[in-house]
Amino acid sequence: MKIVKRDVFVALLKSRCSTKLLAELLRCDLEMMIRRGECAVHEGDLTIAKDWQPTVDNLLVLGSITCEGLVHVALEGCSEWGGSLWIFGDLQCRHFAGHYGTSVVVDGNLTVSELAVAAFEDSTLIVVGDFTAHFYYGDDIWANVGGRAVMEYGNGYALPFGYDNAEAQSVNPKFDLETSLARLNLDGEDMAEELVAKIRLGKHFRD
Repeated sequence: MKIVKRDVFVALLKSRCSTKLLAELLRCDLEMMIRRGECAVHEGDLTIAKDWQPTVDNLLVLGSITCEGLVHVALEGCSEWGGSLWIFGDLQCRHFAGHYGTSVVVDGNLTVSELAVAAFEDSTLIVVGDFTAHFYYGDDIWANVGGRAVMEYGNGYALPFGYDNAEAQSVNPKFDLETSLARLNLDGEDMAEELVAKIRLGKHFRD
């Protein structure tokens, strides 16, 4: 991993991303997406056998990430809002969690075999390829998807790139909200961060 200046980071984003992502970024505020802290670039793929969190505020991975545990976008050891994770390849993981004010951009496919938690205020999830999740807990944070969106269970929805009618074009989980929430081990008004804590303990789904 190499620390780079902010202008270099932005230039790499624009020069190395797909044409489809570049067009989508024209709809976004890059200044807001990369609004604090250090920027770094990792060349190549990452294969991780445990839970993983980035160690810099803004990270660009020029390759794919395969993680057997939880990918948690919150900066390790930091509770502040903001930051971004850019993956110019595929992201495959058992669990995924965003964070408050963060942006996650996958210029490929995002596959979450168990639980994806995106219900963090002021956060963004962009997937250029296909988005597949067993359970998507997004609430008011939708997934912006350039390909297909397939969710078995969920509290949330996906919208296609360039949508102009959110209600008509939203993609919902296969099972309804009541059925989906019955599978989660929620205690009343659990916050998304508390659900992430339960993932770490292996107590996110009901027995």
